[in-house]
Amino acid sequence: ELSDIKIVPNPSNGIIDVTLSNPNINTNIYIYNTTGQLIKQVNNVIGSTIIDLSENINGFYFLRFVNANNENIIDTKKIIIHKN
Repeated sequence: ELSDIKIVPNPSNGIIDVTLSNPNINTNIYIYNTTGQLIKQVNNVIGSTIIDLSENINGFYFLRFVNANNENIIDTKKIIIHKN
């Protein structure tokens, strides 16, 4: 099943609006930097959420979306933080 997770804006200044493809799945979001370090975790998201990553430096970050009930990975998305 292809996911259609929307992350806007991307690139962003660190504030992102995440809309999940299936609003019925309780989802955990794990956010990693390029070295694979977990920098933030947002649990039990249903539908959509706003995530503040603005304290992080400019660069690429990866969001891993995981079904909170069974830990199955739903998708992984890449974002860019670009602050002027």
